[in-house]
Amino acid sequence: MAPRSFDNTFRGMTKRQLEDAAGADLRHHLGRKIFASRDPRFASAPSFSFGGRLHNELDTLASNRSFFCKTGTHRCQDGETLLDDLRRRDDKSQKKLREQGRQWKAVPGPGSYRIPRFMGDIDRAFEVSVGKNSAPWRTPSWQLDSTSLRPVFYHTIGGVGHARQEHEGKLRVPTPRNLTPGPGHYFKDSDGCVSMFSDYMRLSKRAFSAAATGTSLPKSWYNIQADLPVPLPPPLHPGELRPCTPDDFAPLFPASLIEQEVSSERYLEIPAEVREVLNLWRPTPLRRASRWEKLLGLPGNVKIFYKYEGGSPSGSHKTNTAVPQVYYNKLAGTKKITTETGAGQWGSALAWSGGQFDLPIEVYQVKVSYEQKPYRKAFIEACGAEIFPSPSTKTAVGSKALEEDPTCPGSLGIAISEAIEACVSSEQAKYALGSVLSHVLMHQTVIGQEAIEQLAGFGEYPDVVVGCTGGGSNFAGIAFPFLGEKLRSEAAKPEIRFLAVEPAACPSLTRGAYAYDFGDTAKLTPLLKAHTLGSGFMPPSVHSGGLRYHAMAPLISHLKELGAIEAQAVQQTAAFDAGSSFFRAEGILPAPEATHAIEGALHEAKAAAAAGKPRVILFNMCGHGHFDMFAWEKYAKGQIEDFVFPEEDLKEALTHVPGLNGVNWPRP
Repeated sequence: MAPRSFDNTFRGMTKRQLEDAAGADLRHHLGRKIFASRDPRFASAPSFSFGGRLHNELDTLASNRSFFCKTGTHRCQDGETLLDDLRRRDDKSQKKLREQGRQWKAVPGPGSYRIPRFMGDIDRAFEVSVGKNSAPWRTPSWQLDSTSLRPVFYHTIGGVGHARQEHEGKLRVPTPRNLTPGPGHYFKDSDGCVSMFSDYMRLSKRAFSAAATGTSLPKSWYNIQADLPVPLPPPLHPGELRPCTPDDFAPLFPASLIEQEVSSERYLEIPAEVREVLNLWRPTPLRRASRWEKLLGLPGNVKIFYKYEGGSPSGSHKTNTAVPQVYYNKLAGTKKITTETGAGQWGSALAWSGGQFDLPIEVYQVKVSYEQKPYRKAFIEACGAEIFPSPSTKTAVGSKALEEDPTCPGSLGIAISEAIEACVSSEQAKYALGSVLSHVLMHQTVIGQEAIEQLAGFGEYPDVVVGCTGGGSNFAGIAFPFLGEKLRSEAAKPEIRFLAVEPAACPSLTRGAYAYDFGDTAKLTPLLKAHTLGSGFMPPSVHSGGLRYHAMAPLISHLKELGAIEAQAVQQTAAFDAGSSFFRAEGILPAPEATHAIEGALHEAKAAAAAGKPRVILFNMCGHGHFDMFAWEKYAKGQIEDFVFPEEDLKEALTHVPGLNGVNWPRP
């Protein structure tokens, strides 16, 4: 069933039409997993009742919107009463529900926490906050805040005409058939008071009809290396040109992360301490971009969904790997972590995560982004971390780069070199990387695992999965779980496609050579086989700082060579145009990096519409652009420029790639 829209006012609907609309919306958007029950008596879909003969009109306060009061009596501060014809409740139906024991039963306890027990098929308990919230002149009602659902799902218990009694000292959540809230609970806003049902319908419009819920944080990371038809080429020791051993990575990473890097197990368990932190913002919402579809004029059989990662503490997907990396370093006794960052999302994520485990962080940010995004610096410092523009005078690598070019804008390659130099020159320090390596990509697979379950709640499966690519972790996070299903012949749509979108100014996947190369400018890292523009490549100063990396993750490159994924390069003006239209329709200002995925999704949608073919498109909205207002200001002034990497410059850069000069494995 396609998602229902609540954009219309419902003013002309009958009681039965309203009940059908609300019930159908819940059946679809809360997902069958939430309300499916082992007991067939409780397996029916949810429904609503409106109004009630015991309801007191004087107690109903709501804002002056036309349909939001659960009771059907809508009274605003001006005394306007709407929908009076909906006041009557089917009391026989309610009596039957009570006889079957499907009523709210609770011990009122304002401010306390209880553990609810679902009568449906729920795998884990939800923490529930119980708070008294009702008008002073009426029977108290009680607010339930189910904090594990995202967005928060509010319900009330008690109130006139509803049973509230002790039941084994626990809260019992209503069964599927009895979702009728008590009439005494209100949500206040700047315009007055809004009834509980008004807020519910608001959430239904934005969250339940646009965001799948009921998903829980995955308990394991997915490792795609277990399903590769051809093994990933190993990293090579830079001096001896042999496959690296775990000991070769020991100066940079703790043993636990090295084990993950080389693991071939399909699933690796997420530690409870990591899950506790990730649960602060995960699961993240998956929404249908219905308003954007309408703005684009797409036919109804072309659907766009997006997974929004901007709700993390750092505002992007990067925190998904920052938390476990800091955790494992803390366990290993690391005293400081050094790292690089481009646009600042990774540096912000690691700085915040360091604060969660009381571990100092030192960040080297690419100079051009350091200057363009000053509030990223402020955020990182607010987390208690240190940050330096790269190239800097703190390291020999940075000093050399500045000596050769005092105006050097920096690159991720230089910043990585500085962070590695700082790591190996400091006692008990380790290095953390925000992309490229396999264990980093694996940590991001919580995104795609959630998306599979959330799309199932919509009754959908994507035809194409889209993500922007710089180093590859964002794309891997959304794509790998779906791609794993395809590789195992388990995909609901065997022809599902995967599109990686990169900037035309830094086109490693679309124009780079697939060869062994260094991961940094100073050639301190092992040699990785990947699509590369050369470790000495200096990308133009585009605003998508997180995508200005000379190479791609080895796993992404390997899959591209196997034909498992596609790649597309887009200009930044087209990306910003797409991001702007998305923002106007959906209300989320994307980071410049995320606009590339939006442009990729737009291209797919228009192609499907032109061909008259149905298509379900899923893209990862990897972060918000609230720290990127310099770039959006440039866009508003028409000052965004496109860059095309000249062919002669590309050929020159590739002459220095070791893999194109006799370095390979197996050796020729």
